[in-house]
Amino acid sequence: MDNITLGWTANLNREKYRISNLRLYGTVRNVLTITKYTGLDPAAVNVTGLTPGVGPLDLYPTTRSFTLGLQLNF
Repeated sequence: MDNITLGWTANLNREKYRISNLRLYGTVRNVLTITKYTGLDPAAVNVTGLTPGVGPLDLYPTTRSFTLGLQLNF
């Protein structure tokens, strides 16, 4: 699972709050990988050529990143 985004949007009373829309959201990248591969990145494994199933050794492991956001419309 590579990417999950959840968000919530509220329409507010512009005269009372001076804000017409409010949106809160969160995103997670590189959520879950299910494999028996023990190398750094299973997506970078070569499946063709002279050495099938051997991954390159010059890669950094993929990282999990979290993003939170707030969007206001006045």
